[in-house]
Amino acid sequence: MKIKKKYLYISAIAVLVIVSLLFIITGNSNGDKKNDLLLSGKAIVSDNGNTILFPKGSEGLDRLKAEIISRGNEIVQVLAPSRVVATVSSSNGAGDKIVLFDSPDLTGLYSQYRQSKINLQLTQKNLARMQEMYQSNAATAKDLSQVESDEANARVSFAEMEGRFKAYGFNASDIENTPAGMVWLISDVTETQLRDVDKGEDVDIYYNAYPEKKLLGNAVAIGDIVDPVTRSIKVKVRMKNPGLNIYPGMFARIDYGDPRMKVLSVPSTSVITVEGNDYVFVQVSDTGFVRRKVMIGEPAGSRMIVLNGLNDGEKIVKEGTMLLKGLSFNY
Repeated sequence: MKIKKKYLYISAIAVLVIVSLLFIITGNSNGDKKNDLLLSGKAIVSDNGNTILFPKGSEGLDRLKAEIISRGNEIVQVLAPSRVVATVSSSNGAGDKIVLFDSPDLTGLYSQYRQSKINLQLTQKNLARMQEMYQSNAATAKDLSQVESDEANARVSFAEMEGRFKAYGFNASDIENTPAGMVWLISDVTETQLRDVDKGEDVDIYYNAYPEKKLLGNAVAIGDIVDPVTRSIKVKVRMKNPGLNIYPGMFARIDYGDPRMKVLSVPSTSVITVEGNDYVFVQVSDTGFVRRKVMIGEPAGSRMIVLNGLNDGEKIVKEGTMLLKGLSFNY
């Protein structure tokens, strides 16, 4: 029994020695592979692609440029698609205006609205005249009742026209009070952008027909209903035509952007998107880079505001990002 125990003891020691030798050999092998990669000029990617290490003097390293980010002020862009829904111009007549809409239905409805308004004004004058005649016994109660009925019907008809016009997102009186040379636009602002829109604020307008021109407008009114399909709200904008050929139905983009104070931003070239997630690469040493998932906010010119994922003072890659993307995600 003692001899058997002795052999078991010696066997256990032998196993431990073999395992130790294998560990040392394997460790040296991995270290050799890492050193071989560095010596060959190839980057080492580890931690599921989150960490990238370049050898010193690597050609790939020369393609990367980074900048240190810090909090500052930015002007964000909040662009919303829009279209010209009406233009107001002078007529050749006696000071009248010509209103053109982007819809034949609206054009016809506006004509009916104006006619109903004229009819209401006439019936109101007739009612005032008939009331005076009745008080002076120049008209009967039956005559007065008939004129009162006409005025009531005209008032109902006018209110109906106003309601139908509002269904298109307009107050007819706004159009009537708009001077010649003005343009009306309606833009679709998503509910997530609505916080950046203020009634009465000045906005920048970029027409598809004149992409090089930035025109100034004013956000006159914000709608009360969210479209259940597009999740957007109608915003009415008015602008003075600077003498361009602007017609109903033209498309434009309206920028409701505002200043953002003390925010972190990175160049737009720094941000990559993979499977719906946004990432940047942080330079952590002369040759080392780490992939960082971030939450991106609104664009600010050629930069992007970062809401979460970065800290003040970090160094972010702005050139060569696609090289790091390929290495990180094994593209």
